[in-house]
Amino acid sequence: MENKNKPAFPVEVSTDEKGNLRGSKTSLYSGMEMGITKREYFTAKAMQGLLSNPEWMKEFEGQKYLMQDEVIAKVAINIADVVLAKIAQE
Repeated sequence: MENKNKPAFPVEVSTDEKGNLRGSKTSLYSGMEMGITKREYFTAKAMQGLLSNPEWMKEFEGQKYLMQDEVIAKVAINIADVVLAKIAQE
């Protein structure tokens, strides 16, 4: 599994014989699951930063972007992918 698809905040869970989730490693069926991925986490953080900066959005005011949300999403995803790639190089 690539690093970007690993959980950002993994929680150790296990299941009992009936498939019910349990919160600690108490059986043969345990593993790390649940939560958002690292890519989703970094994308959300990048998007939060972009949206909190009115100067960044001024760049698009003169243009008639009907889909500014598409621009923000693409930039945020790109930022997350660059960050994850840099981390992977270390």
